[in-house]
Amino acid sequence: MKAIIILLLATMISRSFCCDWPWNKKHLPTVPEVNLQKFSGTWYEIARLPFLWENNCYCVTSTFTMNPDKMSIKIHNACLRGGPDGKLVSDTYEAKAFDTKHNKFRVRYNWLLKNDLYVVNLGGDYEYTVLATPDRCKLWILSREPTFDSEELNRLLDSLLELDFELDALIYTYQGAQCPKREPDLWLSS
Repeated sequence: MKAIIILLLATMISRSFCCDWPWNKKHLPTVPEVNLQKFSGTWYEIARLPFLWENNCYCVTSTFTMNPDKMSIKIHNACLRGGPDGKLVSDTYEAKAFDTKHNKFRVRYNWLLKNDLYVVNLGGDYEYTVLATPDRCKLWILSREPTFDSEELNRLLDSLLELDFELDALIYTYQGAQCPKREPDLWLSS
C-alpha cells in the first residue's frame, strides 16, 4: 500500500511539471504514415519543450536507426552539456511502432519509464519532423540540417498552436558555428 501511495504521489508531482492533464486535451493527430528507412538518420534539434535529460544542452542531435524487425528504431540522443564546448552526454533508447504506419511509438527509457511519441508533422522529403507526446508535454522540432528556415519554423509553430500546444516555454536549441563539426557516427560511440 505504501508503494502505491508513493507511486501515485510521484505521478502527481511529475504531472505538475507538465503542461496540462492529458484528459483536458483533444486527440493529437499524427501524420498518416512514416517510412522508417527514410526517417532513419541524423536529425538536428531546432527547438523543444523542456525535458529534464536535455537541461542545459547545446548542439543536440538524434540519430534514428531502423532495427531489423522494421517495426522499431534505436534512438541515440547526444548533446554538449553546458555550452558548445561542454561535455558530450548521450543516451540510447528503443522505440517500437504501434503498427505498420510507424507514426506512433512507445519509447522505453528503462524498465519503468516509457513515453508514447507521435510523429505530428513531417516534411515531404523528410527534411524536418515534429515529434511529441500525446499529452503535449514534450515536443521536439528536428531538421536534417543544423539550421532551419524561419518562415517554415513560424508555419510549424502556428500549426502546433492550433493543436493546443503551449509553446511559451519553447527552447530554441543552439546549433551555431561554435558547435564542433559533428560526425554522428563518432557521437554514436560515446
